[in-house]
Amino acid sequence: MVVYNCLKCKVRLENPPVMVGKEDKCPACGAMHVVPEPAKSRRALVLASCGLVIVLVAVVLVAALGKGLSPFGVGGRGLAGLLEDAKQYQEPSAGDGIFSLGEALVIAQDMRAKYADRSGSDHIPFGGLHMQTFSKKLDESGLRRLYGKPQSVSNDPKNESDPGGPPPAHGLRYSWLEIQVATDGKIIGLAFNPRTIEAARTEGTFP
Repeated sequence: MVVYNCLKCKVRLENPPVMVGKEDKCPACGAMHVVPEPAKSRRALVLASCGLVIVLVAVVLVAALGKGLSPFGVGGRGLAGLLEDAKQYQEPSAGDGIFSLGEALVIAQDMRAKYADRSGSDHIPFGGLHMQTFSKKLDESGLRRLYGKPQSVSNDPKNESDPGGPPPAHGLRYSWLEIQVATDGKIIGLAFNPRTIEAARTEGTFP
């Protein structure tokens, strides 16, 4: 893979060698750029590592499918990568309880840590946590490209903290966290609740 950084937002990008010299769009900021040729000193390392990467991916897929799981994060960095990049998506809050994606990820991770050692999801307060959020740097296509395939997709995720509120178009569940997305691909919410926690526990992805 050709690894490089977006010249505008500095996000780490990857492309197959066949894309060298062709235009591509940064999934985080939308900037167009030409995929550079890998440095000669790294070319041999990239080629040598391809076989190992293929073997590792095959092992992960076989293990996941053997458990009946949808292998989340395949082709991306999964929920761990998204949480690791939280600071990258921090922007000024929109007010009225609407957090930037980065802020919401930090809050969700902190709340999840408080209940990671509990024996049952009924310990989650008020049936779960839901936050309205936004991001000008990431949308659904960028989310899938950078962090991989979600473990499940909900076409009508329920906001358990506000049952009367309008539901988003769909929710993408990465382990215990559901990212709620509008019809235009914009990220509009973040949630975890007994349903997402139990699904992650069943799959073995909840700490």
